[in-house]
Amino acid sequence: MRFWRVLGLVFFLSLLSRVYTLTQSEIDYINEMGLMTITVDPQNTEILIMQSNGMPNYASIFQGQFDKQEYYYEIPRTPEDLDGGRCTPMGAIGLAINGVAIFNAFTGDCCDAGLLEDFDDCNGHPSPTNQYHYHKNPVCLHDLICGVPSNILGVALDGYPIYGSNDENGNQITPDDLDAFGGKIVNGEYRYYVTNVFPYTFLNFRGNIIDPNVLKNGCNTCDSVPISPCTEFDEQGGNWFNWGLDAGDEEETHEWVEYTLFECIPFKKPCT
Repeated sequence: MRFWRVLGLVFFLSLLSRVYTLTQSEIDYINEMGLMTITVDPQNTEILIMQSNGMPNYASIFQGQFDKQEYYYEIPRTPEDLDGGRCTPMGAIGLAINGVAIFNAFTGDCCDAGLLEDFDDCNGHPSPTNQYHYHKNPVCLHDLICGVPSNILGVALDGYPIYGSNDENGNQITPDDLDAFGGKIVNGEYRYYVTNVFPYTFLNFRGNIIDPNVLKNGCNTCDSVPISPCTEFDEQGGNWFNWGLDAGDEEETHEWVEYTLFECIPFKKPCT
């Protein structure tokens, strides 16, 4: 009898400690929008398939500069956390609820894309390969209202949901409120959050990537960052990112300086 009690207690504790991924209500919410689909792989019920055409559901000043895509990603039904996480590519790291790709925070020169590049009113723009995408808060997909928790805004390619800029209590999120991967556990579910400051979403995946196409071109190489054109900085305080510069004899070399008291000056939309 004691053995079964212990076994039952172990099972109960394992349920408490388990971190779940997308809920059925989240999947239904996304599918009912009709802009992307999430379905169960008929060959493996432990895999979900995300599909979309990558087109925004609103007019953009970049109209005509981006094309329809054929996004097809396999994500785990229950993500497997990796010790230390997994790097993100220079490309899609997730899909927003309207089917648009979400990229990480970097430009091709490893600068803050949200600060230095041009965006439409919804914070989207086209890539050199004509992919419309977001680097930062997709403000047209949600209303940021003080005291009101944000809804799901997308799904990362490791299978975890991405939520808007307010936490479960309706308070506006900052990177200081989140773990090293840009997320936290809410009611047993791990979720990433979008914030209004760099790095906006997440720089590394917390979970394993099962779709080989996600990292087919390798990881981003932003472990060293050139000082130019990364020039828009202001000493504000906080654990953000700074770019440092050393002068060599014949040419300048550049070093990544981690977590100094400098903050990029980003687009910022406070809750109203």
